[in-house]
Amino acid sequence: MGYLRMALDYWRHPHKVMQEQVDKNTYRYPMMLVLIAGISDFAGTMQSESFGEDLSLSTLLILLVLVGPVVGYISFMIGSWITDLVAGLFKGERNLRGFRMAFSWAHLIIWLQVLLAFIFISISGADYFTTEFDNAVYFSIDSVIGVVYFVYYLITVKFFYQFSIWKSLLVVLFPLIIVTLILLLIGLLIFL
Repeated sequence: MGYLRMALDYWRHPHKVMQEQVDKNTYRYPMMLVLIAGISDFAGTMQSESFGEDLSLSTLLILLVLVGPVVGYISFMIGSWITDLVAGLFKGERNLRGFRMAFSWAHLIIWLQVLLAFIFISISGADYFTTEFDNAVYFSIDSVIGVVYFVYYLITVKFFYQFSIWKSLLVVLFPLIIVTLILLLIGLLIFL
């Protein structure tokens, strides 16, 4: 099955593609998705930190292409480990390597986000990488892509660990709830 066909089949039958990839036991295609997703993550970081105010567009693009995949790989490894750990706490059968192969397919939608970012970079130039960049069309499409990614993340957890959709939602949100509670506790201790 070719990469393009797998990508198209994923939208119609995500469970089937994930199962095929887990059975193949290879990171060949899935890791490309993760590395490209890192470009999107790092573009958002560069935007929120206003890298475009101090650096030229060529420097920004070089940083984006070189550092983005590293960011994607690191965040994927940490995020998948945390998800697998939490799923184990909720009585899921832990298989980190298998989950990573399945989870990487949830990043397929991020390719559209990267394409969208490069279109707006070509229009806006270095201004794209500043906090002043304010384009309602971009942020609307970006938000829809984020929601679709979250849904496929839930589908992945549901499929891989054989959880209900509600239990999958709890597994995905549990680390966020814990971090929020810890930060609130630290904040209370500092201000008291």
